[in-house]
Amino acid sequence: MYWSQLKKKIESNFCEPLRKRIALHVVLYRTRKTPHIALGEMRILVDRLIVFRSNSHEAEIFWNAVCQQVKMDQTVEKKNRYLEAGRRMDKLAMSGHENSQRILQDYLSYSIDEAMASEKILIRALGMIDRRLGKRRLVRIKLKEDEHPLIRLFYELRRFSEGLGPEPQLSKGCADRVRVFKKSKQIPLRASSHV
Repeated sequence: MYWSQLKKKIESNFCEPLRKRIALHVVLYRTRKTPHIALGEMRILVDRLIVFRSNSHEAEIFWNAVCQQVKMDQTVEKKNRYLEAGRRMDKLAMSGHENSQRILQDYLSYSIDEAMASEKILIRALGMIDRRLGKRRLVRIKLKEDEHPLIRLFYELRRFSEGLGPEPQLSKGCADRVRVFKKSKQIPLRASSHV
């Protein structure tokens, strides 16, 4: 599925009050040495501030570090190391833009119950702002103390949009709460390109 189609389908699932506040973007970088390989980044923006980044280059560096950790971990069997490294990457919501797009495609086939119970942070976060999540169910949701900041941010945004809580404060430091590697910058929506 092309990115533009995927983006349109995902954003159509957002609850009505948040549709104009939250946007998904993909930026691809190609080099002369490897024109067939596109490194890139998938971004989630709230009020034009980047709150989540999924960057191919940083994910590869992080993948190598996680693989080394798993290799040194004596409790993981040799045949299960690759699976364990992938599980740890998912738990930290760290993946390249290609994997993030696959996760978004999977999200389209999930029911709201499956999305809210998913181990993947991106799917659970999108479940918080999904129009299929009703107001009564939203009131019953209790977040864990160690919940990922992206899930917590989307939960607070949804509660505000339903009139159940105060508006979360978004600032340039907001991206630091949601674990990105570089400082977030306020960028206009038209500056992001997509495929």
